[in-house]
Amino acid sequence: SGGTVYGTGYSEVKAALDLVTKFTHPGDDALAPVAIRFSDCIVRVRFVEGLNAQWPSGPVFRELVDMVHAQGALANHNVILRGGVSFGDIFVEDGMVFGPALVSAYELESKVALYPRVVVDPALLNATKHDRALGMAHHDAATDRKYIRNLLRRGESGFWFVDYLFAIANEVDDPALEALYLVKHKKLVTSRYADLEARAAARDKILWLARYHNSRIAALPRGWFKACGMQKRALTITTKELPELARLPKRSSTF
Repeated sequence: SGGTVYGTGYSEVKAALDLVTKFTHPGDDALAPVAIRFSDCIVRVRFVEGLNAQWPSGPVFRELVDMVHAQGALANHNVILRGGVSFGDIFVEDGMVFGPALVSAYELESKVALYPRVVVDPALLNATKHDRALGMAHHDAATDRKYIRNLLRRGESGFWFVDYLFAIANEVDDPALEALYLVKHKKLVTSRYADLEARAAARDKILWLARYHNSRIAALPRGWFKACGMQKRALTITTKELPELARLPKRSSTF
């Protein structure tokens, strides 16, 4: 997978990259991905041959879960990711990385993602139907795809992206923690909007993020708010906070 940090000035990008490096660090287990940082990008590579081929560990699911956790943690630091997750041949050695899979991930990030989200290559999702090296050894393909699907949402262009606002609910033990996270996520969106000034392209990205945030709030059951002692309006980004939301056409639940 490859990604770009959405930020502005040099010092902000440097600080954001340091945070991204911290929260996307591969760990030290034998099947952990290789991570390479260059310019304003982080590239993570999981190999499906070698040890994983002997006992498939679910590299697609594991990478997508890592993206859920990374974006969840980074949102607490006012950092948003845009990226692509692809599949194919790649060469990695001594900090050098190249190959068609890298090109594909870059094109997904730069030409398809458009908004602050991590999109997934359709070729990768199709490959999970038959390539058992992409699944878990103790699952059948249908089970693997169900787990993967629970981490994704289909966007307006038909591409799937990492649905971290919905998936994070399954990664925390206490609904109150999810509520706290959604409070911080709302603050991230509104504060970014306030800082945009006249940059129309960046404003469009934040408006997309606001709609995505509100879609999560709208999907929460009424009992959830009662259990957390919160009101729905308090978590919703309103047209008073982002006036341009009122001028956007109503759309379906896809983004």
